[in-house]
Amino acid sequence: MGKILKLLVVISFIMTILIACSEKTKLSNRTEFFAWMDAYIAVEENVANSIAITMFFEKAPYDFKEISNISFVGIQDKVKIDEFQFTQNQQPNLKYSSYGITLNYKAIKKGIFQTSGIIITLKSNEKIQYPVGDWTFDVGTSDAGNVNTWNSPIASSNGKQFPYQYSLNNSLGLIKKMYYGNGLFIEKAEGINLKGTIRLEEHYSSPIVYIKTKIIYSETEQEYSNYGKGTYCGAYNISEDIIEKSKEHNRLETNPN
Repeated sequence: MGKILKLLVVISFIMTILIACSEKTKLSNRTEFFAWMDAYIAVEENVANSIAITMFFEKAPYDFKEISNISFVGIQDKVKIDEFQFTQNQQPNLKYSSYGITLNYKAIKKGIFQTSGIIITLKSNEKIQYPVGDWTFDVGTSDAGNVNTWNSPIASSNGKQFPYQYSLNNSLGLIKKMYYGNGLFIEKAEGINLKGTIRLEEHYSSPIVYIKTKIIYSETEQEYSNYGKGTYCGAYNISEDIIEKSKEHNRLETNPN
């Protein structure tokens, strides 16, 4: 009986080493990466939204039809991805091709939630955790409908500035405060300008920044929450420099030798 027990221990130890080596090989062989994009995302609870991200690769890591699930790292029970769509993009340069991935999600709890990326699960049950950037979801009450945000830019070529353009549905009120990051906001008692640009370089280090604002509208001493549509700052004309910075920042971690 003692010999059998020792044999089982040895077999278990060998299997552990083999599995670890196998996982190490899988990780070290993966060279795909996502565009580095930090994000502040203010949304309503239980309302469908979407966000786009980009994966770069020299050789396609897998057919997107092999993907069975995508979730946000660490907040799957608070912000849920219901659906996703893939688009095969033309090569941004001679070295890389890319997938454009649209994530359709819904925040199911109120609060501030943070994540660093996504987990892609393949039909083979392999799970791959990809860094994307520092993302903050600011989930609040329903949009009160006081502010028209449809004319605000969807994207820009400058990742160091956030442009916005709003209008009021009721001229009796004003926009008292606007959040463009976790704890970051502009505020004026007499009302902020309805059109402007906010500098981002002191608060965000990524070459692309996605901002979906929370707008505080005030009327007759009452305050109401409204939300922007979302702007991809720096997403137009992604340069080779941005791709290389993304590769360095978002490379998949490998096990130490």
